[in-house]
Amino acid sequence: MIFGLPALLGFLPLAIYLYLAFKGKNLLSTVMICVVIGAILTKQTPVTFAGEIAKGVASFLGLIGFIIISTLVGIFGVSGAAVAQSVVINDLFKSIVTDINLPMIIWGTVLLIGSQITSFAYPTGDMIGQMGIARSKDIKSMIRNGVSITVVMVAYMIIRALFYVLTK
Repeated sequence: MIFGLPALLGFLPLAIYLYLAFKGKNLLSTVMICVVIGAILTKQTPVTFAGEIAKGVASFLGLIGFIIISTLVGIFGVSGAAVAQSVVINDLFKSIVTDINLPMIIWGTVLLIGSQITSFAYPTGDMIGQMGIARSKDIKSMIRNGVSITVVMVAYMIIRALFYVLTK
C-alpha cells in the first residue's frame, strides 16, 4: 500500500463502488473511479490494476468469492420487494457476470437466493405482517427460523459455487 497505509484500506474502492452504485450513479464512471483509487493505493497504473482485477476475479477463489459476495449483498445489502432486489443486484453485478462468463443457472440462483432470503435474514414488515395474520407474538421463533434458513441457503450457495468452479 502507498504511504504505509493499513491493508484494510484496500477495501476502500469496493466501499466507494457500492456507495456510488446504490446512489444510482453511472456504473462505468463508478468503476473507473474505483480502478483509479485502487491503482493509486497499490502504486500501479490503472491499466495494470484493471488487468490484475480481471485475472483475480476469473481465478478459482475469485469466482467462488464473487458468487458468495454477490449473494450476501443481495441478502443483507439490498432490501425491498424481491423483484426490485433482483433487478438491483443484476444491475450492480451484470458487467462482471458477463466478463467472467458466469453461467445463467448460477447467476439465476444467486439472484433468487439474494432476493428471496432477505425477509428471513432479519425481521421486515412482511414477517411482522404474516405474524399478525397468524395472531402470533412469538418473534423469537420467527427470527431463529429465519436465521436457520439463511444459514442453510448461504451454505448451499457456497457448496454450489465450489461445485461450479471444480467442474468448470
